[in-house]
Amino acid sequence: MLDFKILKCPSCGSSVVETENEELAECSHCGSKLLLKSKNNPTRVFPYSRLIVSLLVLILVGGVLGFYFIQQNKNDSPIVTRIKLPKIGVPNVNFNLPKINSKAITITKGDLTQKRTTETPKVSIVRQVQGKTIIGGLYWIVTIRNDSKQTVFRPGVIVSLFDESNKRIEEQKGWAKIIHLEPGMQTEVLVYVANPPKVNYKHEIKGMGSLSSYLKADQQNIEVVEFIVKPKNNSKINVEIIGDVKNTHDFQVDFIRVVAIAKDQQGNTIGLADSFVSNSSLNPNEQSGFKINAGTFVTKPPDSWSLLAFGKKHRDKL
Repeated sequence: MLDFKILKCPSCGSSVVETENEELAECSHCGSKLLLKSKNNPTRVFPYSRLIVSLLVLILVGGVLGFYFIQQNKNDSPIVTRIKLPKIGVPNVNFNLPKINSKAITITKGDLTQKRTTETPKVSIVRQVQGKTIIGGLYWIVTIRNDSKQTVFRPGVIVSLFDESNKRIEEQKGWAKIIHLEPGMQTEVLVYVANPPKVNYKHEIKGMGSLSSYLKADQQNIEVVEFIVKPKNNSKINVEIIGDVKNTHDFQVDFIRVVAIAKDQQGNTIGLADSFVSNSSLNPNEQSGFKINAGTFVTKPPDSWSLLAFGKKHRDKL
């Protein structure tokens, strides 16, 4: 027995319905189009249902991928071993400080009652000569004199350079090798400017120093026994000065320096050079040799050379 149903139009209720194909029919009374159900054409899923299904699928896929990466990173992570460090205590340290028995740092009552002078040191410029090195440097050899009534400590000069508009463009200081300059005494100072200005300039030189006794150094004169002057490469300016010094004091002298002063026919200073002796320290009556290479700071061929040497009195270790 065949199973069939009589189709009725949902619009007008007429049962006169003509089938156009397997999926579509038409009412002969009112002309309405009817959609037929079949096994090959299931009912359409509502659009929101598809969206929900898609979201569920994405969530499921994302959860699977996340779990996979977590497991992967977990497997690749390094093995960490925890080490329990022992407790470290602070050791007891005993400091063995040496005793200081130096008279050099002892403050006496005389130091406390000594009146500080308010006088300004007067260091005068006696003579000056200017020269250039072979590499383009600029230097001055300045003879200064202490015209103060007291000893001047660390005497020297200040060289200032000014351009055509009187603007200061360079400033350089230089100190004498003699640390303390007695009243009326003269000495020489070398001031060197490695990179002089390229523009036109004028210079100004002023003497400087201090009257404070706190800057006094224990500088001792050393005897220059003899020396000779040997020209280098047949030059009259570049020479080697070789000689001996002797410690005539009854105590050890350290850091002995020899200063060579070039003079012209009138006795004016035209060059300077210096060097330490070969032995860093000399006991009483001991001698040491020295050699000075001169010529870098000599303005012209000298007529004569004069030498002086000095060092510091040895002090016991603290």
